Order: sequence, then structure tokens, then C-alpha cells
Amino acid sequence: MQFEYENSEIYERVILLHEGNTILILYSAKMVNWIISDFPIGVVTVCICIDAVAYFLFDSGSVWRLFASIYTFAISTVGMFGFMMYHYIQKIKIYNEKLGKIVIPEFIENRPFKETNVMQKDEILAIILRNVNAKFVSTMKKQYAFKNIEQLVKCHDSIIAGFTKRYFEKYKDLPLEDIQGWDRMLLVAKNIQDEDLKDVYADMVSPEIIQKYSNIRPTTQENGSTTNGN
Repeated sequence: MQFEYENSEIYERVILLHEGNTILILYSAKMVNWIISDFPIGVVTVCICIDAVAYFLFDSGSVWRLFASIYTFAISTVGMFGFMMYHYIQKIKIYNEKLGKIVIPEFIENRPFKETNVMQKDEILAIILRNVNAKFVSTMKKQYAFKNIEQLVKCHDSIIAGFTKRYFEKYKDLPLEDIQGWDRMLLVAKNIQDEDLKDVYADMVSPEIIQKYSNIRPTTQENGSTTNGN
């Protein structure tokens, strides 16, 4: 089952996970509105002016002017596209951080992972999706939104995975009271998720079956060979 934000069909997003951090890359032929609103018009105008000067200085009869024109044009053009790429990467990073600050509280408040019924869980996730998209668009005035609940859950899970990695690297040997600020919110989110998933798994089958078969080691390997299940 897939739920989409009311105008989200015009967006596409690829989610890449890199060392626990979420990198969201949006692409679509209909993203013109978002791109134009953040277009670095000042820098692009300067580069175009430089290219124009290089063009008018172009003189095939003078080796030095020819070289200078081509060199200036190449450097200006490459610099313009390089800056634009850096500019949009920084914008996306800012938007993703803002999305995370909206996503995590919504998951804490609504606790979708405690639902054993798939349809009920998807309904809760659809509510979270709608809330997150609406809050982001309202706050940032940008049409930068999740398309479906799968993207929403991947974003949440990658944020939690990033915190888990950071916890074992930074906080493992420290008192929990030392975890403050946003990381403390992420600690709450992770503990709620772990507790809810534990309860869901416990309710899937009877306690007797879990007690009996969770204490037996697997005896068959992937290649079909067997081991002693002690």
C-alpha cells in the first residue's frame, strides 16, 4: 500500500545511505520551481559576463588573445557549474536536516512500529507523511517533500542508524545524562522504536514457542552442511 502527498507525484527522490547519514537527491523534470527558487543568480550572472568578455576578446589572428579567451571561458564555465553543484548540495543538506527535525518527533508521537496490523501501521505512516510534508512546506516554503511512506521510513531509519553509530563511538562509556540536545531526542526515538519492535515480535507467536526455539542454535548452513546445535 502506498500513500502519497497530494502534489508529490511530480517529485522523484533517490535515497542514498552513507555511514548512517541520509543523502537525499531529488530529481524530476517538474522540479523547476524548487530549482529556480534557489538559483544562485548573482554568481551565474558574473560568470556569464566573464564568458561574454572572453567571447568578444576572441581573436583567431592573435595566439595570445586566442589562448586567453579560451582559458578564461573554460575556467569561468567550469567554475560556474562547480559552484552551482556545491550550492545545491548545501541546500539539500540544509533541507534534509530540517526534515529530520520534523520526522523524528512525528515518529515519537505516533509510534508506528508498535502496530502489528500492517494496514493500521501504514495508516499511521500516511498521517506522519502528510504532517511532515505539510510542516516542511509551511516552514521552508519549498516543495521538497517525501513521495511515499517507504521514503519516509528510510529517512527515519537512516537517521536512527546514524545516531546508533555515533552513540557507540561517542557516548557508550558516558552517563546517559551527558547526551543532550538533538542526540537526546534521537536516543528517545531509538529506545521507543526498540521497545515497540520487541513487543511486536513477542506478539507474533506464543511465548512458549519463543522460549523453546530461541534457545537452539541453527544446525544447517547455507551450503547445506550441518553443525552441532549446542
